Amino acid sequence: LEQRDRVVRARKDAEAYLREVKAWGEGAVAALAAACTTVGLGEDAVALWREAIELHVKASPATRGSGDGALASYYAQLADALGQLGRTDEAVDAAC
Repeated sequence: LEQRDRVVRARKDAEAYLREVKAWGEGAVAALAAACTTVGLGEDAVALWREAIELHVKASPATRGSGDGALASYYAQLADALGQLGRTDEAVDAAC
């Protein structure tokens, strides 16, 4: 449990730092989401992937991300994170 506590603290510290230095954007969110997915912080990963998707779509409102490889990747990663949490129906929806 101690190691998990350190990982959770590191995630929170990373987010706080990125926000403080005004570096909190799509790329930073996606990188942190990927790290959370990798280390098993599923709920954090899901929230961050959703935020990355929202930021990406806002950045290209005319297309809403249509035909966009980055957006497709974000949805695939969201599906993976949801799958890790056993939220299969949501994972399938995210993947489609």
